[in-house]
Amino acid sequence: MSSGGDLSKITVLEGQLYRDKEWLQRLGINSEEFKFLVNSKIFRAEESASYQLSFVGIVIFSNSLLLALPKFCDVQNISMQRILEILKVYFRRSQKRRPITDQRRDPEFGNEQILREYDAMYALRDWFFHHGIYRRDEAETGKSGKVHWAKTISKRIPLLSRSGVVYPEVIGERKVSTFNEISSLQIEILQYLLKRYDEDLPLQVSQAQQSQENYLLRDILHPNKRPFLLRRLALEKREVYQSEKVRLLDLLTQIVDSRLAESASQPQIYGTTAFYSVWEDVCRSVLCGTAPLDPESLLGEPVWKIPLERGEVKTYRMRQIPDMVLIRNSWRFIIDAKYYYRFPFSHPGAQDIVKQFYYLDSMQPTSDQIASIFLLPLPGAHKAQFLGIATIENGQRNFGSIEAWGLDPVMLLNHYVAQSPAGHNSLIDPILLARANMSEMRSQAPAFVSSQ
Repeated sequence: MSSGGDLSKITVLEGQLYRDKEWLQRLGINSEEFKFLVNSKIFRAEESASYQLSFVGIVIFSNSLLLALPKFCDVQNISMQRILEILKVYFRRSQKRRPITDQRRDPEFGNEQILREYDAMYALRDWFFHHGIYRRDEAETGKSGKVHWAKTISKRIPLLSRSGVVYPEVIGERKVSTFNEISSLQIEILQYLLKRYDEDLPLQVSQAQQSQENYLLRDILHPNKRPFLLRRLALEKREVYQSEKVRLLDLLTQIVDSRLAESASQPQIYGTTAFYSVWEDVCRSVLCGTAPLDPESLLGEPVWKIPLERGEVKTYRMRQIPDMVLIRNSWRFIIDAKYYYRFPFSHPGAQDIVKQFYYLDSMQPTSDQIASIFLLPLPGAHKAQFLGIATIENGQRNFGSIEAWGLDPVMLLNHYVAQSPAGHNSLIDPILLARANMSEMRSQAPAFVSSQ
């Protein structure tokens, strides 16, 4: 286990902007560490010598810990543990599909080894909340409990009578749960990690420590105690068969046997500078379910045709890859998940609008009706909420509209971690039901994007 000191925790929302000196002061870091983060694109230079945080995830410094939340988050309604779970799901899914981010422009940092100690803390805390303090189950013999006939026969004198053999005194056995050194180790390590990472110490943990006063091993976390603790854990595991207790013993062994958070010469990073890609994958996974349509198969192909000698033609085919295409009833929705917040002050730009119209015009022939949609984060919108429309004006032809809809991001993120698309149809229902009066809604809603 790491011998490092406690880390001061700083929680910041992505997109916040400060001068370099203020960042140094807020994070408790030096100029070399800050320069490393700038080179890693965690911070991006803006006007007036200011730097904007362009990252979601965790950065571990020698003396502090940066927790960077998505720009739409309220610190009160989503925990860093949940954000890390979301990033883990995203990185694991990313390994199964082609890259969609430019790593030079928007680097991602998905090495989970950096989170070993952080994960261990959460695992220990969750085990404690589910099972309490570790107790060893032992058999206790005496006059009460279930009769232990083998011991009774070997150690007690029977009385013989015409009707048979009678034991006037028997040995009973009952199971009791007792605290031991493992109980102490569990509480001491949990308290140490919570304190190190500046996490709130639950009242139950504090009370548990008080109840363990008679069992505590002094200086239990001292490096010299490691060989003893490993032997003690190994002996305990030989006598334990309950799967949950074995899991705890394995976790404690892992923590004691390794320096989970080795000191590093530079900040350790886990997260992404391309959270827009996470938002796209969240929307795609939750709304499309486990078997999403291949959007490329529903769109026409851009093609180059180059005439060659002898009348031959060389053809180069390219792909169109919208975020997702949903088919519901007689409608096809071309959806572009956009990580803009807050709408309408932050909104999809001209290139996004043009691209959506191009997707509309190049959809393969179908009898279905087609609608193009921007899907934006809108905290509190537990069902899709209409936000407005975008269009192109003063062109050679009349363009239709691209609708903007908002959904609560925390709700989608929770579905994403659970990998449960059971409710994805209900999330789209308001968009589908709005088809009947969409012309009225369009006439009333301002085209935010095209007018600004």
